[in-house]
This record gives sequence, C-alpha cells and structure tokens, in this order.
Amino acid sequence: MFLIGMTATATITAQEIEAVKEIRKERVKKTPEERVQANTDRLVKRLDLSEEQAAKIYEINMKYASEAKVERAERKAKKEQQASEIKAVLDEKQAAKFDKMAQKRKHKMRKNRRGKRELKQDDE
Repeated sequence: MFLIGMTATATITAQEIEAVKEIRKERVKKTPEERVQANTDRLVKRLDLSEEQAAKIYEINMKYASEAKVERAERKAKKEQQASEIKAVLDEKQAAKFDKMAQKRKHKMRKNRRGKRELKQDDE
C-alpha cells in the first residue's frame, strides 16, 4: 500500500514538471526594449515614481540592456552600478523599498536555482 502511494505521488510530480516545461516552451521571448519597459513599469508601480524619475530610470535601464552579453563578474559590477544610479534618482523611502525588493528578488532567484538543480538531477 505504501509503495502504491509513493508511485502515485511520483507520477503527479512528474506530470507537474512536464506541464511546467510546456508552459516555459510556450513563453514568448521579449525584446530588450520590452524587458526594459516592463522593468521600468514595475518600478514605477512599486516605488510610486514621478514621470521624470521613470524617464531617467528607463534611460538607465536601456543603457545597461544594450550591454547584456558580458562576463558574469562584469555583469554583477554593472548591476551594482545600475542599482546605485537608480537609487540616486529615488528619495530615501523609495531607495529603502528598492533595496528590500532587490533582497526579495535575490532570495527568490536562489530558491528557484535550487529547484532547477533538483529537477536536473531527477532528469539524469
């Protein structure tokens, strides 16, 4: 009985994994401009930015989007520079909220990375 329960659980999990893979395949790749606009729109909404702030942040994001294919260490340094330039446009409250959002995003990425590693190990 125990073995049957484990088999059913494994089947459901495998089915869910396949469903997620199919959804990911169907996702449409966004252009760099679309990604920049979406990122800027997200910051406008979450940080209650003025039009002037939004325009400046859009330009900052565009500047960095054009340099997307660089080595990992360079990418990290550029992201830190980008964040500091964005924070220079924000007031103290907005900057604190921006930092909190960055921490949540970092945590979520780490969590997702662990899950992907586990999926790869299951596939092998």
